[in-house]
Amino acid sequence: MENLSAKQSMELGKAFHSMGNQLQDYLFSNWKNMDETQRKQLEKLISAIFKHSDDMAVQSTLLVLEEVKPDLERILTIGKNMKTSVKRLESIQSGISIATALVGLGAAILSKNPQTISRQINDLASAFK
Repeated sequence: MENLSAKQSMELGKAFHSMGNQLQDYLFSNWKNMDETQRKQLEKLISAIFKHSDDMAVQSTLLVLEEVKPDLERILTIGKNMKTSVKRLESIQSGISIATALVGLGAAILSKNPQTISRQINDLASAFK
Protein backbone atom coordinates (compact mmCIF):
# COMPACT_ATOMS: atom_id res chain seq x y z
CA MET A 1 0.00 0.00 0.00
CA GLU A 2 1.18 3.44 -0.90
CA ASN A 3 1.38 6.32 1.60
CA LEU A 4 0.23 9.83 0.89
CA SER A 5 3.08 11.63 -0.83
CA ALA A 6 4.74 14.76 0.51
CA LYS A 7 3.21 16.66 -2.43
CA GLN A 8 -0.28 15.46 -1.53
CA SER A 9 0.28 16.36 2.11
CA MET A 10 1.36 19.82 1.01
CA GLU A 11 -1.75 20.12 -1.19
CA LEU A 12 -3.90 19.34 1.83
CA GLY A 13 -2.05 21.94 3.89
CA LYS A 14 -2.55 24.54 1.17
CA ALA A 15 -6.24 23.63 0.83
CA PHE A 16 -6.74 24.05 4.57
CA HIS A 17 -4.87 27.36 4.52
CA SER A 18 -7.03 28.61 1.66
CA MET A 19 -10.22 27.53 3.43
CA GLY A 20 -9.02 29.22 6.62
CA ASN A 21 -8.43 32.41 4.62
CA GLN A 22 -11.96 32.24 3.23
CA LEU A 23 -13.41 31.84 6.71
CA GLN A 24 -11.23 34.70 7.97
CA ASP A 25 -12.56 36.91 5.17
CA TYR A 26 -16.06 35.84 6.18
CA LEU A 27 -15.32 36.75 9.80
CA PHE A 28 -14.09 40.23 8.88
CA SER A 29 -16.93 40.95 6.47
CA ASN A 30 -19.50 39.93 9.08
CA TRP A 31 -17.73 41.39 12.11
CA LYS A 32 -20.50 43.88 12.89
CA ASN A 33 -23.19 41.21 12.57
CA MET A 34 -21.57 38.96 15.19
CA ASP A 35 -21.61 39.25 18.92
CA GLU A 36 -18.36 38.94 20.88
CA THR A 37 -18.94 35.24 21.63
CA GLN A 38 -19.46 34.39 17.96
CA ARG A 39 -16.38 36.35 16.91
CA LYS A 40 -14.19 34.67 19.52
CA GLN A 41 -15.55 31.23 18.63
CA LEU A 42 -14.89 31.73 14.93
CA GLU A 43 -11.44 33.26 15.58
CA LYS A 44 -10.50 30.25 17.72
CA LEU A 45 -11.70 27.82 15.04
CA ILE A 46 -9.87 29.68 12.27
CA SER A 47 -6.70 29.62 14.35
CA ALA A 48 -7.05 25.85 14.72
CA ILE A 49 -7.56 25.50 10.94
CA PHE A 50 -4.33 27.41 10.30
CA LYS A 51 -2.51 25.24 12.85
CA HIS A 52 -3.77 22.11 11.09
CA SER A 53 -2.64 23.59 7.78
CA ASP A 54 0.85 24.21 9.14
CA ASP A 55 1.02 20.72 10.66
CA MET A 56 -0.02 19.12 7.36
CA ALA A 57 2.55 21.10 5.41
CA VAL A 58 5.33 20.17 7.83
CA GLN A 59 4.52 16.56 8.61
CA SER A 60 4.66 13.63 6.26
CA THR A 61 1.13 12.47 6.79
CA LEU A 62 1.08 8.67 6.80
CA LEU A 63 -2.36 8.04 5.35
CA VAL A 64 -2.93 4.93 3.33
CA LEU A 65 -3.54 6.32 -0.16
CA GLU A 66 -5.65 3.39 -1.30
CA GLU A 67 -8.19 4.10 1.44
CA VAL A 68 -8.23 7.90 1.36
CA LYS A 69 -7.53 8.96 -2.22
CA PRO A 70 -11.24 9.54 -3.03
CA ASP A 71 -11.50 11.50 0.21
CA LEU A 72 -8.48 13.61 -0.75
CA GLU A 73 -10.23 14.53 -3.99
CA ARG A 74 -13.38 15.53 -2.06
CA ILE A 75 -11.35 17.74 0.28
CA LEU A 76 -9.62 19.48 -2.62
CA THR A 77 -12.98 19.98 -4.40
CA ILE A 78 -14.52 21.45 -1.25
CA GLY A 79 -11.52 23.76 -0.94
CA LYS A 80 -11.87 24.94 -4.54
CA ASN A 81 -15.60 25.63 -4.07
CA MET A 82 -15.24 27.24 -0.65
CA LYS A 83 -14.81 30.84 -1.81
CA THR A 84 -18.15 30.83 -3.59
CA SER A 85 -19.87 28.82 -0.86
CA VAL A 86 -18.73 31.05 2.01
CA LYS A 87 -20.00 34.16 0.22
CA ARG A 88 -23.47 32.60 0.06
CA LEU A 89 -23.75 31.67 3.74
CA GLU A 90 -27.07 32.76 5.17
CA SER A 91 -26.16 32.86 8.85
CA ILE A 92 -23.26 33.38 11.21
CA GLN A 93 -23.95 29.93 12.66
CA SER A 94 -23.36 28.41 9.20
CA GLY A 95 -19.88 29.94 9.12
CA ILE A 96 -19.18 28.62 12.62
CA SER A 97 -20.48 25.17 11.61
CA ILE A 98 -18.17 25.07 8.57
CA ALA A 99 -15.18 26.16 10.64
CA THR A 100 -16.01 23.52 13.29
CA ALA A 101 -16.26 20.80 10.64
CA LEU A 102 -12.97 21.91 9.07
CA VAL A 103 -11.18 21.79 12.43
CA GLY A 104 -12.59 18.27 12.94
CA LEU A 105 -11.38 17.21 9.51
CA GLY A 106 -7.90 18.58 10.16
CA ALA A 107 -7.71 16.69 13.43
CA ALA A 108 -8.90 13.51 11.70
CA ILE A 109 -6.25 13.82 8.97
CA LEU A 110 -3.54 14.35 11.56
CA SER A 111 -4.83 11.34 13.53
CA LYS A 112 -4.22 9.22 10.40
CA ASN A 113 -7.53 7.39 10.83
CA PRO A 114 -9.20 6.81 7.41
CA GLN A 115 -12.66 6.09 8.90
CA THR A 116 -12.61 9.28 10.95
CA ILE A 117 -11.41 11.23 7.92
CA SER A 118 -14.31 9.96 5.82
CA ARG A 119 -16.80 10.81 8.57
CA GLN A 120 -15.35 14.31 9.00
CA ILE A 121 -15.44 14.95 5.23
CA ASN A 122 -19.11 14.08 5.28
CA ASP A 123 -19.61 16.44 8.21
CA LEU A 124 -17.85 19.23 6.30
CA ALA A 125 -19.92 18.61 3.18
CA SER A 126 -23.08 18.62 5.32
CA ALA A 127 -22.08 21.94 6.88
CA PHE A 128 -22.44 23.55 3.44
CA LYS A 129 -26.06 22.39 3.05
